[in-house]
Amino acid sequence: MMKWPKEMGRTVSYDFTVESLVSVEAPAGTDPDDLIDMALDKLIERAKTRELIVQFDTCFDSETGAYDEDWRTI
Repeated sequence: MMKWPKEMGRTVSYDFTVESLVSVEAPAGTDPDDLIDMALDKLIERAKTRELIVQFDTCFDSETGAYDEDWRTI
């Protein structure tokens, strides 16, 4: 994880969402909850190869409790 120098000022949390779809093959009628581990394994592999689509969502300022979609104004 990247560490920012203190002279950079206050820090906020930048939230991102994963916009990637993974498919898991299983017999028809399989409970999707039983496939979550397989789906997570696929997501992990795609993350390792940087094949995930990750998109900025919001910023959170823990000092004020404010969320903002515009990272320029927080």
